[in-house]
Amino acid sequence: MPADNGTSLVVPDRIRAALQGASHTWRVEACNRDGDCAWSHPQALDMAPPAEAWSKAMWIGGGGQLRGDWELPDCEISSARAYATGLGAFELHVNGEKVGDHYSDPGEAVYDQKVLFVTFDLSAHLRPGMNAIGALLGNSKWGYLDIFTNRSKIGDQSGDSSRAFKLIMTANTSCAGDLTKSTGPDWKSRHGPIVYDHLWHGEIYDQRQQLDGWDNLTLQELAATWSPVKVMSPRAGEVYPALMPPIRVIQTFEPAAPPKRVANSLVFDFGQNMAGFCTLTFNPSPTLVDRVLRIELKHAEILTQNGSADNFYFPGMEFGHASKTCDMVDWYSNKWYECANQTDAYVFTTLEQRYEYTPTFTYHGFRFVQLTVFEMLPDSKHSRLTLEDVDLLNVSLVAHRANSDLRPLTTLSLKGEVSHTLQQIYNATLASHVSQLWSIPTDCPQREKRGWMGDAGISSSSLQTFYDAMSFHANFLRLIADNQHKGCTDQPHTTIYGPCTHPGGDPASFFNGSVPDVVPFATGPYGGNPGTTDWQASFVTIARNSLLHYGDLAIPLLRELFDDLVRFMTYLERLVDKETGLLLQGARGDWIPVSPVVYATPTDEVAAFFHTLCVGYMAEISEAIGDQASAAKYKIRYQANVAAYHAKFFNNATSPGSNSPRCCYSAGSQTSNVFALQLGAVPDRFLNLTLATLVASIYNRTAGTPANLNWDQPSPSPSPSPSPSPSPSWGEPSWGPGAHMDVGIFGTTWIFEVLHAHGLDSVGIAILEERSYPSLGYMLDGADGAEANGTTLWEGWTAGTESRNHIMFGGGVNLFIAGAVGGLAGESKPFAATGAVGTGGRRVLVQPAGAGMGRLTSAGGSRGSAVG
Repeated sequence: MPADNGTSLVVPDRIRAALQGASHTWRVEACNRDGDCAWSHPQALDMAPPAEAWSKAMWIGGGGQLRGDWELPDCEISSARAYATGLGAFELHVNGEKVGDHYSDPGEAVYDQKVLFVTFDLSAHLRPGMNAIGALLGNSKWGYLDIFTNRSKIGDQSGDSSRAFKLIMTANTSCAGDLTKSTGPDWKSRHGPIVYDHLWHGEIYDQRQQLDGWDNLTLQELAATWSPVKVMSPRAGEVYPALMPPIRVIQTFEPAAPPKRVANSLVFDFGQNMAGFCTLTFNPSPTLVDRVLRIELKHAEILTQNGSADNFYFPGMEFGHASKTCDMVDWYSNKWYECANQTDAYVFTTLEQRYEYTPTFTYHGFRFVQLTVFEMLPDSKHSRLTLEDVDLLNVSLVAHRANSDLRPLTTLSLKGEVSHTLQQIYNATLASHVSQLWSIPTDCPQREKRGWMGDAGISSSSLQTFYDAMSFHANFLRLIADNQHKGCTDQPHTTIYGPCTHPGGDPASFFNGSVPDVVPFATGPYGGNPGTTDWQASFVTIARNSLLHYGDLAIPLLRELFDDLVRFMTYLERLVDKETGLLLQGARGDWIPVSPVVYATPTDEVAAFFHTLCVGYMAEISEAIGDQASAAKYKIRYQANVAAYHAKFFNNATSPGSNSPRCCYSAGSQTSNVFALQLGAVPDRFLNLTLATLVASIYNRTAGTPANLNWDQPSPSPSPSPSPSPSPSWGEPSWGPGAHMDVGIFGTTWIFEVLHAHGLDSVGIAILEERSYPSLGYMLDGADGAEANGTTLWEGWTAGTESRNHIMFGGGVNLFIAGAVGGLAGESKPFAATGAVGTGGRRVLVQPAGAGMGRLTSAGGSRGSAVG
């Protein structure tokens, strides 16, 4: 199967069928134009077990620890594999060792549509004779809010009644050929020392319940302490391979300074806001022996005024903290919405030995950890130890940043006049990126940890530029399609939410093709199903950006999903305004704008922007997969939408000093003008005026339409850059001198791309250099009570109860810094400026902008792609 010009190959279905259920090796022969050829090194190729094998393996549960035995003949084991899945998370052990370096396998799923499985190489773990096979089970998001399992109804918050595990193992032996072992009723279970695990609240490990050798001794040796497993019948769909990178520990942090002593607690500062968990080690002094102690680790992003960890996500954030426990009874009574205790606990009886604890089935968003120790007394009361007694434990703590292990592609290092602030924002944006990678793109690592589509969509191009996110986003796109196939009528009934309804007819028909706000979707009020139009648009946005960054490599995926994307566009068409031809309903709007809002961006304009963007992106996708008829249809529709967009939203406020709205679109907000420029909806004769108004509003929030300029003529190419300093004709800045964005998350995503495309890099750099409110620098300076030297982006322009670690304001920032300042330009341009899809990283333009080059003493960087 020859391939020319860097195209990729897809294994045909007939060959895949022939390879099913076996291990193989493969090589690639590459030849140059002169006919010189060379073969690659052999690579292993495993085919997933067939559906028949999965149907024979049983879902088992009944406890947090599971055990089985597998006796193999006394001969050579040439290869061995394990295919494992769990509801909601598992950790596989063989002969006393954890298998692999993953965390929280197998990843989230739309569980009643698909459940993911993970493949492990057991060749180095199995041995002739008896082998001990063990598994730890965690809850993860399976059963959270009782959607699939009704744990509240049966009074079980541990998960023993709902967690489930399924395993197939294969071994190729020299004397008995291929052998298979799977989960069944012969396995055993026990609750185990992880007495509580919750993805939001934390984990409790009771060392007194620990059984040494649980994953190494034979079942016969363990018989007295284990019970038969429960054969489970979970609401689970097809077992499907997890094709995205696993979650791993990526970096470990020592405390930035010795812990501070606050109110009988130790407060550790790791100097970096992150997603992950800690490892606690301690060696008690003999004076503490034979006491039952509980060490609590409370994780937080900020500190209170007295220096203690400030986790304002617990108790329940809403309704005046009406819920003090965040239990499900209170949830059903609508007393809390978001809640995250973020506290791990280790319970033990003190001995003269070294202890070490790392949580298994939870993670947190944090920079600070407050360590407090309690003695557990016989009357069930706790007594807090003094710091003098805590010192006798000789504790140490390290923090681990963990996330889906995406390969970095682009790096940048800046030195010079603009370097400090831009480098700080660049680093903070990357830190927020990786904090949202937990098998899916999440919105924050502390209180939500959900796949909010809006955040995922607007950050996708940036993520794909700086990391190899091809398989990561492919998995998420398939999850979106799974939720689409499930439909909004197939949802659980709760006291506060239920299936979708439609007053005009059958909701299953009307909403066919729609997707939720959050993927995988659990229930409201955590997003709606269907979602808002601007959030749903991420289905198309992520697909198109995959094409932009991965080129040919993305085409098989896009062909797989194309019918689903068309169904989504057909659903949007049912919402289109018949008079204008635009979609004018259902948008949240430019989320989290600067407050107070002076020039608002109307939601109908936001809806029209995203629908038009999706139409244009579908034209690109259609053309790339060879569907010329669909490409022509979407191109015609795009041009019609662009013309209708200008006709609908252009406000004709071209005269300076009038009482009409500020030029040029809707009320003249920065986002409104950016949207029109991004779509290419601005006619040539209004292009300079729209750009000038945008720049004026950046330097003066209340500036009107610029005066004394002859803008009513076609724009030269490239457009002249208005001065980066405040112009008297534009008025003095109301927020003090400097350039400021007056936008929400969508304006932030595209404003830099528009400025760069029109030669206004100096304005973009001025925006990023600004450190007064509102700016990204303001977030990093520790304003509003946050710690100075901030290391991640926020969820809002001011620090209220929002997350201090969100990517939603960072979608376009690093693309601009790397391209306009660092010279490592990406594929993306305003839609109207590009008529072809990306090259998949095969072509990179190295061209630093003059505005950046003149203010740097040196810079270094690298740019990679999925193809090398």
